[in-house]
Formats: sequence, C-alpha cells, structure tokens
Amino acid sequence: MEKSDTLLIFDIDGVLVDVSGSYRQAIKQTAEFFTGKEVSLQEIQGYKNKGGYNDDWELTEAIIKDKGFNVDKEKIIEKFQELYLGKLVKNEKWLFDKKILKELSKNYELAIMTGRPREEANYVLKNNNVLNYFSEIVAMEDVTKGKPSPEGLLKILKKFNAIKAFYFGDTIDDIKAAVNANIIAVGVLPPSDKSKELKNLLLENGAKIVINDINQIRGVLEN
Repeated sequence: MEKSDTLLIFDIDGVLVDVSGSYRQAIKQTAEFFTGKEVSLQEIQGYKNKGGYNDDWELTEAIIKDKGFNVDKEKIIEKFQELYLGKLVKNEKWLFDKKILKELSKNYELAIMTGRPREEANYVLKNNNVLNYFSEIVAMEDVTKGKPSPEGLLKILKKFNAIKAFYFGDTIDDIKAAVNANIIAVGVLPPSDKSKELKNLLLENGAKIVINDINQIRGVLEN
C-alpha cells in the first residue's frame, strides 16, 4: 500500500517518552549539587514554559546562575551526564501505544526531531524496539541551532515530498519551531504538566490543537 503524502514528525521527550524521572531529575539533581539549594520540578517546568530552554544543559546552567552561582558549563554537562547515564536513564517510560505506532508507520512516513544527542535518541528507540518505524532522525548534533529554530524540521522536510506535515511537541519551543518551519504544530501535554495553563500557552504560541497525550493522535489526523 502506498503511503500518505502527509509526514508525521515527533519530539521525543514528553511526547514519546516520559522523562520526568530521567532528564528532569538530572536537571534537578545537577542544579542542587552545585547550589546546595532545592530545585522543584515545578520550577523546572516554569523555565520550559518560558521558552528558550530546549537544551537541558542550558536550562540547568540558567537555574544555577539564577540561584547566584557561576559554574563552568563543561562541569555542569559532566555532572548532568554522569547522573543521567549512570542511573536516571533507566527511569524513562515509553508513552506511545506500539499498536498505534505500527499502524501509522504503514500509512505515513514517520520522523523524529529531538534536542537529544543522537546516541541518547537511538538508545531509547532501540530499547523500546521502535527504531525501525522512523525513516529519519534529526538530533542535537545535526543542527547548528536548536529549537525554536526550524533548522531541524527543515532538514527533515527536504528529504520527503510531503504535501502536509505535522510536528508533535510538548513545549513552546517545539511549537515555535513548527510554526517557523510552516508546518502544523500539535501540542502534546507531557506527563509532568497536564495543566490548562500549559495547554493555553501552547495554543497561544501557534499550536493548531493540543492533545492530552500522543495516543490521541488519530483524532488529530482525522480532522
């Protein structure tokens, strides 16, 4: 069967994978390590909701600076990776019903645009036996500018003859990247924040629709 000329592009964190116990904990624990002050998950979500903090290393650095400390960025990254790769990565939970994913892969080209390093993107996809469903992956190393720059999405679009494309993301930066790439932005509320506030924020920044989780994707494609 010939595939649809609609392209579906996904962010990983908060959309395909619950990272509240992995990357979010790495931000929290790294910032606390260098400042000695408590950092709440709500505080971290607040930074994400401001936009401009797609890169978790930069977000961690911003929290540390805002608490009055100056730490070399390389040291921050080193500690972050030590925590994430050492133990926290094992806390990640796959969110996308694999039956739905398999069905979609038969009808649509599927791609990923993520701010993760490629090795970490491949790891979670291989670990959940879903890597083969995605025709293209653009990761941190593949772009000169991260989201909200549309660079990563535009790279993917060039590889497909799609008439229509969607990007599914959970942050303002994801939505802005889609708008900047002139494709349909779909907001997906992450496990860490199902609030009306975040839903409205995603809509205000250009999301065509906001869904509670990625398993509601059929409703988006049928509209």
